[in-house]
Amino acid sequence: MSSRVDEKGRVVIPRTVAKELGLNKGDELIFERRGKTFVIKRRGKGKGGLEALMDWNPERRGEPAPVSPAEMKKIWET
Repeated sequence: MSSRVDEKGRVVIPRTVAKELGLNKGDELIFERRGKTFVIKRRGKGKGGLEALMDWNPERRGEPAPVSPAEMKKIWET
């Protein structure tokens, strides 16, 4: 499968490829260089890594077990 670059540097993604990737008008694509080639990927619709981490709120289950200073030192040294 191939496509051509127009005079403005644009490339038309073949309909079958767009359908397979689930692309819609306005979707963002990521171009990754891999050696002498590029890989085109659809940008995820979720939040980025840092945003997802900041929103992460695990369920808390009870209180943590107390740890003595001696136990903490032993853990630290291993």
